[in-house]
Amino acid sequence: MNSGRVTISYAGVHQAFQLALAAQEMGELKDFYCTLYDAPKKWGALFGGYVGEGSFNGRRVEGLDLDKITEFPWPLVWKATRDRFYGRGKDKWLSVNNSFDWWVSRKIEKSPPKIFVGTATSDLRCLEVAKRNGSTLVHDCPGLHPLVQAQIMDEAADRAGIKLRTGIRERVRNARTSLRGMTARKLLEYSLADILLVYSDFHRKSFEDAGIAKGRLFLAPLWVDTGQWYREIPRSSERTQKAPLKLLFVGSIELRKGIPFLLRAVAACGNAVQLTVVGPGGSQTESRLSLEQKNVKYLSPQPSSKLRKIYESHDVFVLPSVADPFPRVVLEAMACGLPVIETQNCGTPVPNSSWKVPAMDSESLAKRIMHYVDDRNLVVDHGNEAAAFAAQFGPEKYRQNIQGLFKELLRVRN
Repeated sequence: MNSGRVTISYAGVHQAFQLALAAQEMGELKDFYCTLYDAPKKWGALFGGYVGEGSFNGRRVEGLDLDKITEFPWPLVWKATRDRFYGRGKDKWLSVNNSFDWWVSRKIEKSPPKIFVGTATSDLRCLEVAKRNGSTLVHDCPGLHPLVQAQIMDEAADRAGIKLRTGIRERVRNARTSLRGMTARKLLEYSLADILLVYSDFHRKSFEDAGIAKGRLFLAPLWVDTGQWYREIPRSSERTQKAPLKLLFVGSIELRKGIPFLLRAVAACGNAVQLTVVGPGGSQTESRLSLEQKNVKYLSPQPSSKLRKIYESHDVFVLPSVADPFPRVVLEAMACGLPVIETQNCGTPVPNSSWKVPAMDSESLAKRIMHYVDDRNLVVDHGNEAAAFAAQFGPEKYRQNIQGLFKELLRVRN
């Protein structure tokens, strides 16, 4: 019998492993349920070779007690196998999450914890069972509140001149009347949970704007692994004023990440800049983008080892997202010594508010880019400032924050 009082359940990756380690470090981890864990004698290691090397990267954390981990791999392995032959289903996760959720719910029915922690779209049944058994329910929310995000995306589409597949009224109506969709499931999960984990002020505001009480929201900023993301070669200001400023964007090529506004800004900067875009295409905007812009280069998604080198070879990181609760790539870029330009709709903190520009505003974005074109010394100075700032956001700090929440919830229960 496990003596801890906190059970963590995650079908995916997200913050699962750090949450479990946080509970273990305070001696309160009861069980950690996951689809796969990448360790010897675990299904993650056994299936890794079958599905493809690197497929389960990130599904582990050093120091976690393997005896506390219980895997249920079959829905995920089935999906990975299906995706090999039917690529159109790669973005469809609801069936995997449903199967995992139902399986874990039967486990906690037999042995309910004092605190149950799950994540969006994979814990609805668990929340119902745990609530019935008197557990305190913590629900991790990786995205903005979906109804608020829908409003932001409609505005972004209008400004970008892009027609979305369905209008906001239809999406909201479907979310409230159909129990089969992801949005409807999220809304039900929010209603059941006692505490919702959010990552930034912008993230929290989306839930407050949707009517969620502030007291139910716990702010837990995410982290960066500075052992993986760092600058190996010190920066210098030797680049001449004539050389184009090397901009970098990492993320999906889609409206939510602000790609149309970035391309307009880069076009306005002309030959003064060279943009590298690293990431997969997105269906919402891909067909409407001109991928032949002379000062824009596109790369497919890169493994971490190569991506770090790409960070290191550029001058400034740009993320013009229109709806992003805490894009971790911003911390990665700063840890690698890059100054950052992000929008006010990006939740990731930056050293100075001047590093943020209004969302969906190509003119402001271009002006900020030219700020670095005109003064290359700032690339070095702000890069050093960025690296020092990112170093404050380690996984240990995240776990300490979460442990504070767990301690308070357990104190109240006692």
